[in-house]
Amino acid sequence: MDALNTVLTVVVAVIPLGFMTPPVLSAAFGQPGTPVLLIGGITGSISLLVVALLAGIALYARPTRFVLSPEGLRVVWPVRERMIRLGEITGVELIDRAEFRSRYGRGVRIGAGGFLGGFGWLKTDRQTFDFYISRVDRFAVVYVRTGHPLLITPESLDEFVRELHARLGQAA
Repeated sequence: MDALNTVLTVVVAVIPLGFMTPPVLSAAFGQPGTPVLLIGGITGSISLLVVALLAGIALYARPTRFVLSPEGLRVVWPVRERMIRLGEITGVELIDRAEFRSRYGRGVRIGAGGFLGGFGWLKTDRQTFDFYISRVDRFAVVYVRTGHPLLITPESLDEFVRELHARLGQAA
């Protein structure tokens, strides 16, 4: 992840600690029926909800890797995966942030951002993308026959784009 997404991930991951302070204090100092115990129960419940939400995002929403195979591109999450067959991919390009903005304009994220990167849909004036990014300076855009193009940031971005070009029979 780039520095921005790393900082945002740390900030979001620390939030449950703030909600856990009242339950800890109420366990140590609260008496049954006191406001401290009530507040501790409420914030403890909120903390558990936030932790469950973050766990769900980490397991189901944020891909862990992008795997190129002879069959196509596999987007892998800890508990699921999506296969995009090679015949469905029409092209791929490496694009930096400035070029992306000049070509597509500003975008609105519909999904998550800040915890382990950004993922969901990115809606611009000209295009909607399925996006799974962990950096904001350079991206791979994978164009598909049906559905939205993918805006992704594989670990080895240049190598990923070169290999996918080669698999598609295109010059890099």
